[in-house]
Amino acid sequence: MAGLACEQPTGGFVFDNCRRNELLLSNGVLPGKIHKTGTTIAAITYKDGVVIAADSRCTAGNIIFDDNVLKIHRLSDNIYALGAGTSADCDFQTRLLESQLELLKLNQDRQVRVATAVRKIQQHLFRYQGHLGAYLIIVGVDVTGSHIATVHPHGSIAFLPFIASGSGGYTSLSVIEDRFKENMTEDEANN
Repeated sequence: MAGLACEQPTGGFVFDNCRRNELLLSNGVLPGKIHKTGTTIAAITYKDGVVIAADSRCTAGNIIFDDNVLKIHRLSDNIYALGAGTSADCDFQTRLLESQLELLKLNQDRQVRVATAVRKIQQHLFRYQGHLGAYLIIVGVDVTGSHIATVHPHGSIAFLPFIASGSGGYTSLSVIEDRFKENMTEDEANN
């Protein structure tokens, strides 16, 4: 049997693609355009509150349906939801939760807690066993402090000091993890 000799790289990173790209550019071949797709929603707590952010694009694969979609939903005066996934499911679930929280506030004559909102949506989504495509981040400030909770379509939850979700979530999370520290000021959290 004849032996096959392969040359093994001696360093950690091989620059073959960089040389290829330089050759292509020198021959007049321009790189392709980058197309952004998907959703990015993020939230981070600071000393006295929560900073939230979301893009506004509605996509399906590489098709952009709308550039002006509301992904931040007001649930009450002190609680907001950020939605990723199926936009119709996110919109309907947040409107349903908003009405339930308003009724609860009128019944109890006090501000609703973030944990109550999270529990209500968690129970509702669990009933559907993940068949609703609503990936939600529930944020708010109540008498117990600032809160961020991520709620998955099957009803699992996690309370975290920061979170990013959607197709751009991993990139956003890496930046947030690098810059996050406990008891940040509002200016530090915004940057």
